[in-house]
Amino acid sequence: MAAIATYLHAVLSEANVRGYQFNATKILSERNAVQIVASRGQLDYEWKHLVEKLRARDPSWLEQFTTLTEPKPHPMFLIVSGPIAECEVTRPNE
Repeated sequence: MAAIATYLHAVLSEANVRGYQFNATKILSERNAVQIVASRGQLDYEWKHLVEKLRARDPSWLEQFTTLTEPKPHPMFLIVSGPIAECEVTRPNE
């Protein structure tokens, strides 16, 4: 729960910057120094997936990321070398 709350606080901060409505009372706990281990393969997979969605849904918003060569994860993620997570549902050739 601490990891989810920590992540949601980051979502709340971004929502405030963008002027979105976000009900902070639903976050059950405060931020903690939580780290979640994720593989480089998983981060790269998630980035590719996001780019594909933005290309289809909002190409103009995607333009701001054209010079980004490597995504920067949320600080709570500790990125280690490794493949996409075994539990990930992928399409053939991914």
